Amino acid sequence: MVYERTHAVVRTSELDEEPGQVEYVFSDKTGTLTCNVILLQISLSRVAISK
Repeated sequence: MVYERTHAVVRTSELDEEPGQVEYVFSDKTGTLTCNVILLQISLSRVAISK
């Protein structure tokens, strides 16, 4: 996916604290990068929860 109006720039490293600000999620449907596994991780008060 290419968004021609702007370049991809990381503006914050606190993305886990601002999930409502996520506009795009990039995924790999072939499994070449993800080993065909979707991993959801949630961090609440410094406690990581994985599924």
